Amino acid sequence: MATFETFPNEVLIQILQYLPLRDKLRAEMVCKQWKDAIRSLNQRTMLLRIGESHFRSYKVVEKYKCDDKEHQTLDTNCATVKCTLDAVKAIRRFNKIKTLAIELNHLSNLADILPTIGHSCSDLEHIEFKCNEGVLTDQLMQSLLEVINEKVKHFILINQYRHFFEHSFGNESARRLFQRCPNLEMLVLDEKTWVDIDGLSYLPLTVTHLFIPWVPFTEEILNSLSFQMHAMQSLEIGFVTDQILQLVCEFENLTTFLLRNVKIDSPKSLLLLCKLKYLKSLQIHFADYKINIDEVLLQVLNYCSQLRRFCIYGANITDKCVSMMSQLCPQLEVIELDFGRRKISDESIYSLFNLKTLRILTIPFTAVTDEAICDLLMHCKQLEYIDVSGCTQITKQTFDTIVMKAEKYPHKVFTLGILNPMIYELMEKPPNLRLLHVDKFNFLNR
Repeated sequence: MATFETFPNEVLIQILQYLPLRDKLRAEMVCKQWKDAIRSLNQRTMLLRIGESHFRSYKVVEKYKCDDKEHQTLDTNCATVKCTLDAVKAIRRFNKIKTLAIELNHLSNLADILPTIGHSCSDLEHIEFKCNEGVLTDQLMQSLLEVINEKVKHFILINQYRHFFEHSFGNESARRLFQRCPNLEMLVLDEKTWVDIDGLSYLPLTVTHLFIPWVPFTEEILNSLSFQMHAMQSLEIGFVTDQILQLVCEFENLTTFLLRNVKIDSPKSLLLLCKLKYLKSLQIHFADYKINIDEVLLQVLNYCSQLRRFCIYGANITDKCVSMMSQLCPQLEVIELDFGRRKISDESIYSLFNLKTLRILTIPFTAVTDEAICDLLMHCKQLEYIDVSGCTQITKQTFDTIVMKAEKYPHKVFTLGILNPMIYELMEKPPNLRLLHVDKFNFLNR
């Protein structure tokens, strides 16, 4: 009778290769043969979540998801570890990692892991850090730069809860980063920094995906990026005025355009977006929550028919605009309409039935009802994330409907934002359904 001990090592390696990362780490403890087999696996991607209260901002992860499938961190490549010591042990097991993503509570804990990354991950091309709090100081940045090499193409830093009066590294660290990574293609700094034109002037010409929302954009910075105008595919900027918007819309090949803290004199300035005919992802966060953009948005959507992700924060939107979305942009996968005054009712929800690819819908504090939301959940098979928190006409009926859907598709993770989520936490629900908890600051400001 054949046993695992008699298996050829090559066959055992082939079998273990299909295990999720968390199971690979457990399988290593079975016996020496398995330990050797696990360590010889060609593990290229690793996502480590350190601690229990790890980074959970699904929207942020979705926004900065890498287009290159080779560097996407899927659930099969994910493992949760208790502490940084366990993370160090996990990284040491595999020496061919090309994509490394780490989610941790405080950025300062990164210092314990960096030496191991430098020693064990010489082939890194994608490095990603997501934290709940903390500041990437110049000193910590210097330690980080010592462990990465010129092979790095994607550098991603996301800080979920930024301290408004704390800034991280400055121009000197940015310059060193760009010099250290001359082949950089994607840069995400969702973090308050001291970087300005003096640092960005060293940005490699290879960068085609640039996300720096906390850097105050100026005409001088945009001029420094003019050499990359035709190559730039993704751009996120903050502190946008009419003049800045006019200049940025000259980047006609953009597929992803994210605008934060937009202060424009007239909604008609948004018509400049009609130049960006290749847009697939559009996100606008207005500083003035009273702006009415229905009519202008309809014109923009008419020109940007390839949109798959559409997010508007802080503007007044009505059923008229939402009802036309499925007709103008039939490939929409993500719709987020938050903050501002959203006069959205069941009428517009029923119009979304035609969006067969819809995965994420965020419409908190609107007048939608259980009937429309439940029907939408049944019609849109791909819908897995829905935020109706603050919608007073949403009851347990919606919760029961998404529970049934989660039970029907146990391999998918579903998310529901609903009023008083703590009540539903006590109810029986499948493990692949999570409830969205809106933090108090955002709740009060809606």
